[in-house]
Amino acid sequence: MLRWRQTIALAIAVILHGCTEPDSSLKAPLPATAEGLVGSTWQLDEITLEFGAPPALTISGKALPFGKPAKGEFVVHDGIIEITAFGRARGGTWDGRSMVIDGIDARFVSKK
Repeated sequence: MLRWRQTIALAIAVILHGCTEPDSSLKAPLPATAEGLVGSTWQLDEITLEFGAPPALTISGKALPFGKPAKGEFVVHDGIIEITAFGRARGGTWDGRSMVIDGIDARFVSKK
């Protein structure tokens, strides 16, 4: 019985550890500028953000109306990122390694 409890405790610790580790696919920080985001893709809940040359942004995902990608814009100034799409602006932070939009951590997907 004790071994079973130890196994469960170890499994929970491994799961929780995995939840708190940063995304290791972004090995080195990108420049904390708009240009540093060019060619990168980030996941924000059910929305995918694909950053082009500033201010170009493509937004896609299940949460979008009609299920089609939409165009948006972004600007970065002194670690603050602002994304505008559908006539609404959303703000957050970008430090070259992590991005938070409206209090939600974005997950790095890839860089072209």
